[in-house]
Amino acid sequence: MNSPQLIADNGFVPETHFITTKDGYILQIFRVKPKKENSPVAFLQHGLTSSSDMFLLNRRFGSFPFILHEQGYDVWLGNARGNIYCLNHTTLTPEDHQSGTFLSKRWQKSTFLLWWTMYLRQQDKRKHSTSDTPKEQRWDLWLSPAT
Repeated sequence: MNSPQLIADNGFVPETHFITTKDGYILQIFRVKPKKENSPVAFLQHGLTSSSDMFLLNRRFGSFPFILHEQGYDVWLGNARGNIYCLNHTTLTPEDHQSGTFLSKRWQKSTFLLWWTMYLRQQDKRKHSTSDTPKEQRWDLWLSPAT
């Protein structure tokens, strides 16, 4: 099963978001829809050779994202370019990886910064659609050790 299927199979509502980087990479990240809007955000980013799946394999009561969700967090699962969820590009193919063109050394930084920008845009949309937006929101960030 893939990440959205694992999320749904454990009784939660998955959301899939796509982010296109300035250099053309199309990244797929996932959100475990929170119980209520404006919950504190938890962003989990896997290590070098993994994917968001790694956080979901221990099922409902043993997987960190689900534990965070039950504690009231708005959980996001990042994916880095080059893994199973991030093999799309506007002009390159994964075969270009052999030439070193597909992946760059700055992938982690650019992945997080793009995710952050996408999230802030989503928050800005909410701000214009509701009048009860809180003045501040707590953020927590967890990165997995390199695998």
